[in-house]
Amino acid sequence: MKNFVNVDTRFQKSINLTLDTGDMALVNRYIPTRSSVSILKQYLTNIVRGQGEHATILIGPYGKGKSHLLLLVMAIASLDRNEQNEKVLEELKDRIKIADAENVKTIELIDKIWTKKKFLPVIIMSSYSDLNQAFLMALNDALKREELQDITPDTYYSVAIKRIETWQNEYPSTYQKLKLTLSEKSITLQKLMIGLRQFDKNSLSLFSEIYPELTSGSKFNPLAQLEVLPLYK
Repeated sequence: MKNFVNVDTRFQKSINLTLDTGDMALVNRYIPTRSSVSILKQYLTNIVRGQGEHATILIGPYGKGKSHLLLLVMAIASLDRNEQNEKVLEELKDRIKIADAENVKTIELIDKIWTKKKFLPVIIMSSYSDLNQAFLMALNDALKREELQDITPDTYYSVAIKRIETWQNEYPSTYQKLKLTLSEKSITLQKLMIGLRQFDKNSLSLFSEIYPELTSGSKFNPLAQLEVLPLYK
């Protein structure tokens, strides 16, 4: 039997949206079907419209291709507009024509989006118990992925990190007092810094609590955005 039946290697790798974003090999492996092209058209239509409420829920059994389809949507919207990536999309459009020859609208949408400026996909992970933290981490990761850290908006977390780094470089006595105060609470400075970088609200709460002890009673209240909606805007 093994002489006649083989497993297509294109079906051996599961898709992880966080790790596989921008992987053109996976885009090249995508095999469209009539139903998936129809769903793709809906997502691309929402991108082109650009206004209004476009939240959707994509439901299907494991291995159905949900993540691969979303990877495709992100690729069309966010890949660098260059000849190499355009060639991959041209091959994709050829496969779409084979799967659904009558669905010319999807091809038109791909072309229209490709002429626009690239988008910034933000992938929200469900592994965080705090939704605010999940959105902040997702935006931070997206900006890092595109090497846009220099435009990352300040938050209470980033300001706290900068304040600690300033103490380390310019005010060693305050820096040592910080470490001593943390040790009395059975926490290391390294753990606090990790928590702040991960937008952990308990770490921020701890820093705000001990801040007056280190600054002669002043409160930690930087002029920075902490709420998710204005931060994204």
